[in-house]
Amino acid sequence: MAADGVNTLKLQIVHGQEKRELCLTLPSEEAGELLTVHHLKADIDRLYDIPPDCQKLIFKGKSLSNSADSLVKQGLKNGSKVMLIGKKPPPVDDARLKKLKSVDSSLDSLETKLSEITYELDGIHRGYLQKDLKASALDKLRNQLGALSEQFMKMLEALDALHFEEDNKGARIKRKNLVDRIQTLLDRADGLTRDAAKANIVKFSPDTFQFSGMKLISLISDGHPVSPKQDLKKVTAITEMEPPDLTELQSLISYGHPVSSKPDLKKVTAITDMEPNLA
Repeated sequence: MAADGVNTLKLQIVHGQEKRELCLTLPSEEAGELLTVHHLKADIDRLYDIPPDCQKLIFKGKSLSNSADSLVKQGLKNGSKVMLIGKKPPPVDDARLKKLKSVDSSLDSLETKLSEITYELDGIHRGYLQKDLKASALDKLRNQLGALSEQFMKMLEALDALHFEEDNKGARIKRKNLVDRIQTLLDRADGLTRDAAKANIVKFSPDTFQFSGMKLISLISDGHPVSPKQDLKKVTAITEMEPPDLTELQSLISYGHPVSSKPDLKKVTAITDMEPNLA
């Protein structure tokens, strides 16, 4: 039951010369709440296809402008008449409005997918996945995140191409809200991509350098005599690097010596595939 004891209201909506009956019911998931101007505007939108932002509602000479206001506290009861002032968006915008609704609907499914990826990545961070499966799982998640980001960008491009008349405030606000929402989801996807990349980095402890350092020195020096101190600096730089910066790796590996890209890339693979504590 609603907080004020009123779950339904039967109202008469007057729009120009037209009068329609409207039975307003509080949604079951909002049990215990109040019937508000927001609910009334939403039902009028469904009845007349006039967006809430394009509606002006008058009851006994008073404007019902605050969507959070309780209808009962405003004096409405069964049989009350409410005057509706407003009109449908211009016909020229119909196709664009359909595009807005299509983007909105698609965005819901993409947001669900992003939440699923967040859950999977969290499980990997917590160690719920076997170590030998971690790298492939992270690669898969990064690919999925890349695909999602691409779809978000295409949506932004589609919305950018939609233009509405100045008086169609409802559609203009809807478009802005969608752009803001997509930007937020795009930022989330970028953050998750960085997390997935970091989760796949092999970290070497100082104690590990004395074991793996010699193999790295051998790979880095490429047979040229260099000091251990310089090599260890490059070891540190490589192990702290986030993949897939192969250009910087090549620069570190070649150490100023002219070598072909082929042997360099082989060493890149050898270094990035190395496991900690490898003698």
